[in-house]
Amino acid sequence: MKKPVFANKVLSFYKSLQPDFRLPKGFCVMNPYSNVETMAVTELFYRNYFNDTVKRRLIFGINPGRFGGGITG
Repeated sequence: MKKPVFANKVLSFYKSLQPDFRLPKGFCVMNPYSNVETMAVTELFYRNYFNDTVKRRLIFGINPGRFGGGITG
């Protein structure tokens, strides 16, 4: 049996992100992967650098970096 390519697993995860809850009025969920241009660049990146079956882990969140999204943007 052939192992799934890491890029395909990550891209499938991003494409499946859908909130299944209601938010209070005035709040919204920000999902950059719902933007066509963002997803196109994301696909290019993952298919270029992670198009293999090497075992990896994905860190997903707003602040995975050393300084977080609030400082580095």
